[in-house]
Amino acid sequence: MCPMDLNGPDAQTVLVKLWGNPPRSADLLGMLMPDGASVSPLTEKSGAVVVTYEPDGYVSDKDAEKYVVIEGIVRLRPKI
Repeated sequence: MCPMDLNGPDAQTVLVKLWGNPPRSADLLGMLMPDGASVSPLTEKSGAVVVTYEPDGYVSDKDAEKYVVIEGIVRLRPKI
C-alpha cells in the first residue's frame, strides 16, 4: 500500500467537495492518504493526514536533531 500525496488544491477538493468540510484557509499544503486502490476516499474507512504550516516559533539545529519526523510519519502510515 503506497500513500497518495495530494497538493493543497487537491486536498481542498477532497475535504470540501467530497467530505463536506468547510473550506480551509490558505495554510493547507496537502494531504497524505492511503492509496485509492486499497481504501477509496469516498468510504467511511478512509482517512487522511492534513499537512499545514504554522509559522510559530523557531527550532534550532541542535534541538531539531532530537526529532526524527520522517520515521514518525512512516510508523503512522500503516494505521491510516
